[in-house]
Amino acid sequence: MRNNIGFFTAYFIIGFLAFLSEYGILKRIFNQTISLSSALSAHLVITSLLLLWSYLNKNSIRDFHFSMLLSVTTAVIGPFGAGGSLLSIVLYCIYIRFTKSFEEFYENLSSDGGAGRNKNINFLAERIIGHIRVIPFLDIISFGAIRQKREVITMITKNFRPDFAPALLLALKDSNNVIRVQSATAIANIEGKFLKRAMELEGSARKSPEDHNIIYSRARHYDDYAYTGLLDKGREQENQDKAIKWYSRYLSFKPEDITAITALGRILLRRGNIVKASELFKENIDKGRFTPEIILWYLECMFRLNNFDELRKLSRIYSDRLIGEDKFPQEVMEAVKLWAEVSTV
Repeated sequence: MRNNIGFFTAYFIIGFLAFLSEYGILKRIFNQTISLSSALSAHLVITSLLLLWSYLNKNSIRDFHFSMLLSVTTAVIGPFGAGGSLLSIVLYCIYIRFTKSFEEFYENLSSDGGAGRNKNINFLAERIIGHIRVIPFLDIISFGAIRQKREVITMITKNFRPDFAPALLLALKDSNNVIRVQSATAIANIEGKFLKRAMELEGSARKSPEDHNIIYSRARHYDDYAYTGLLDKGREQENQDKAIKWYSRYLSFKPEDITAITALGRILLRRGNIVKASELFKENIDKGRFTPEIILWYLECMFRLNNFDELRKLSRIYSDRLIGEDKFPQEVMEAVKLWAEVSTV
């Protein structure tokens, strides 16, 4: 818009000439120095020329609309229409100096934008990124200024993790249109990246269907996609089922892979296949293939199956090792400690 100075200059000149011509006709009518038929003929000539100019601008929707505004208002109310159209173009030129086009706005939704302008937001991001804490982001989305909300959404998009999903979903319900559009765009961008990656992996799988690394990558991809927190229940379960399929196939080639075992058991548990998940964890624990994560997931299975004897037994055996792990939430460690103490009663 800002680059088409030529059109606005031509519009102002033509509009000003139309205003002077129409004003002159109206003045002569009041002074009775021109007949009504001659005045009407002159008015029709001016209107026809304006319509012809509008037609010449038909290739540009914006230019056509502005030129038609001048033509129609001049045809209907003469100099008042031309003068009002000139005023509107002046106000429009002033307005676009302080705003962005929709294309510019849309392009900047997920850019750095001005994320560096707010030191408090940057400090908050440094504290949050890498830690499982989304509450400060939720507070900013709920109570922050529009600029703060936009900066937070930009940072979440660039550093997206599943625990940030509630902040994006909350932004979708914001009262401000800009925030709703930006959050919707952010979610679409995140989902678009997952879909693009899925198509790339499917193409690679067609070329090398037995490649273990590709099989694992597909399983991990569907696992991550299901865990974004942005999908509805049906799509989440669909991606979980795909992850189960590819994790199972991968483990048929690499049964000792602890990471894949943990991931498969976790998804089975979340899908409600508690018995199958517990059997998978127990089989690998008995074979000595386990990590603290597998122990915790197996304890969760025992709790959901109401197998409290096994839960107490394992808590007593592994409590010291688990409680020493700093990467697990404190409430989980407290629960393990509680069950271990109950077993000694």
